[in-house]
Amino acid sequence: MSKTQAESPPPTTHPAERVRVLTPAEAEWEWVGESLRGESNESMPSRVRRCMDAGELCRAARAGCGVLVGDEVVAVLEFVSAQVVPPQRELVAVLAHIGTQLGRVAERERARQSLTEAIRREQRLVGRELHDTTCPQLTGIGLLIKGLLGATPPESPAYPKIEQTVELLARTTRQLRAISRGLFPVEVDAEGLPSALYELARNTCERYGIECDFEAPPGLTLRDNNVATQIYRIAQESIRNAVKHSEASRVILGLEVEIGTLRLTVLDDGAGFGENEIGSSGMGMWTMRYRADSIGASLTVQSGKGRGTRVVCSVWLPA
Repeated sequence: MSKTQAESPPPTTHPAERVRVLTPAEAEWEWVGESLRGESNESMPSRVRRCMDAGELCRAARAGCGVLVGDEVVAVLEFVSAQVVPPQRELVAVLAHIGTQLGRVAERERARQSLTEAIRREQRLVGRELHDTTCPQLTGIGLLIKGLLGATPPESPAYPKIEQTVELLARTTRQLRAISRGLFPVEVDAEGLPSALYELARNTCERYGIECDFEAPPGLTLRDNNVATQIYRIAQESIRNAVKHSEASRVILGLEVEIGTLRLTVLDDGAGFGENEIGSSGMGMWTMRYRADSIGASLTVQSGKGRGTRVVCSVWLPA
């Protein structure tokens, strides 16, 4: 842009007609003149707005840079200066680089969401298969063995073994049903999260033989199914850690909403973890942090040797 062009305001047009959606290769400066006076544009710097209000002739430099994912423009990054700034190749290159990096971040986020959804689909498929096929087949086998037990004289040497087989098969079927519900929690939706956590606590008692309680105020509901699912999964993984690693005998699940924030708390009386172990890269801890990040939640873990563990996941709920 020449000096003569810089001193002459552009023709009067509506601001939206002069603001271009620019790709990194097209990034350039535009001039915004007196015609902006009286227009509402809260994104402009306060100094520019003051000039407009005072009726002064105000020129501002504006540069736009597209944020690309492949060939798709997913956002536009715009910079506005209250002072006349001549075009600079280095600055345009910086803007293009910023747009490229933001595009890569957006692309990684899309890939992460796609991976999360793919994992969720596979979990649902396995859970549904266990629930609809494997568990009914085991139930049928159990009925056949029960019939065999009824046809066997109690004094027969085989009777105790057949009876033990019936009990073992029934216990295995219950465990598989609990696993299938964990992989495919059909009841975990925004409104059904408290019920799902209650069932999780009940299944934990049956599956692991420990005491597990659930506490939540009545009438607690959510609007976001994804938030409900991730909260459920974090609670599930916390219980698994408490049982398998901390050897807890009691776990308490708590769910509450306070000042627009949903808070999940999982307490256990297990052996706990050392300070260096809390931040370890174990798959369970990594998975919980990953799930929390996916919904914009914070996750804190407090523990100590012989003092149990406290896991808190908090997420802000939009009004």
